[in-house]
Amino acid sequence: MIENYLEKDILNQIKLLTLCYDYYPSITLDKSCHQLGLSELLIRKYCHDLTTLFNSQLSLNIEKSTIVYQSNGVTREQAFKYIYHQSHVLQLLKFLITNDSGRLPLTYFSEKFGLSCATAYRIRKHISPLLEKLGFQIVKNTITGDEYRIRYLIAFLNAQFGIEVYPMSKMDKLLIKRLLLEHSTTFTASHYFPNTFIFFDTLLSLSWKRINYNVVVPYSSLFTELQNIFIYDTLQYCVKNVIIDSFKINLKKDDIDYIFLAYLTSHNSFSNPNWTEKRIDNVIAIFENYPKFQKLLQPLKDALPLSGSYHDELVKVAIFFSEHLF
Repeated sequence: MIENYLEKDILNQIKLLTLCYDYYPSITLDKSCHQLGLSELLIRKYCHDLTTLFNSQLSLNIEKSTIVYQSNGVTREQAFKYIYHQSHVLQLLKFLITNDSGRLPLTYFSEKFGLSCATAYRIRKHISPLLEKLGFQIVKNTITGDEYRIRYLIAFLNAQFGIEVYPMSKMDKLLIKRLLLEHSTTFTASHYFPNTFIFFDTLLSLSWKRINYNVVVPYSSLFTELQNIFIYDTLQYCVKNVIIDSFKINLKKDDIDYIFLAYLTSHNSFSNPNWTEKRIDNVIAIFENYPKFQKLLQPLKDALPLSGSYHDELVKVAIFFSEHLF
């Protein structure tokens, strides 16, 4: 959804770079124009802009009507995130999240990024419908709304676009590793986290980075039922031993509920080895007794032949895609 509100130049540069990676090491101008639906003049401009942006790390040079792509070890994900950092829309979202109580005027943002005041106000007006769809409002140049929603927005900005609203310190990363290692014998310690875990890592770190903001997970009968599985108590125990003891902070039940929600809704390796068949069956039973889940599962069973012969597997797949049930 957020991508739909980004600047056209940002999106077009991402598409062009995607094309260059897909057709590495070169692609003709004609083919790139045809596939992207852009003029040759605009393609040439983007090639020049990207080469300038990345300096010697990456280049898109045009030789005899062919785009020749060269990279000095920059991965596709790294390149994309560097481009996203140039988005004033994403940078304004970051500003509005961190601008506590609207203490800084919008002119601070415009001056920081070399924009006119009128442009900054146009961007704010442009993203207002997006924020409303996400359940937020802009009050005094600050994003307001449910704290858990704000944290999920922060995590999404980091995981999807590389926009670190709250950069992680070495200690933050160490504590996340410790918590995972506390109850995950299959987790391999590393200086770098897999990209698939960035979302969970960010959500978890916000439990102490935004400790001064009260977080409440809305009531859900399914969420309440899931708190009875072993993972809730295990998570609570590990949080106490690692996070609370390290930061000397007081995490209330609402905070534990939030961390549990983060566990349920994002990829992570916490306590993976402890999932026995019996525990998995208990979770399956909880979901199967939930009416909203049946509305998701029944159409799948109707559409797939012989679904009864692999019922449990089908339920597991449906659970994996049932993120909106909470």
